[in-house]
Amino acid sequence: MTHDHDHAARFRDRFWLSLALAVPVVAASPMFADLLGYSVPAWAAPVPPVLGTLLYLYGG
Repeated sequence: MTHDHDHAARFRDRFWLSLALAVPVVAASPMFADLLGYSVPAWAAPVPPVLGTLLYLYGG
């Protein structure tokens, strides 16, 4: 029983961290910005590929 609980807790922690990484990836995405009608600042250009890679490696 303890093993199952630990697995669920690890999954839950991984989910919340992945969600926290996904929000800035989507918000800084040019496609999403065009859809909602705002522009992404130039300094935010590396955010989606860098955080997206971390998201893929950690959450995937």
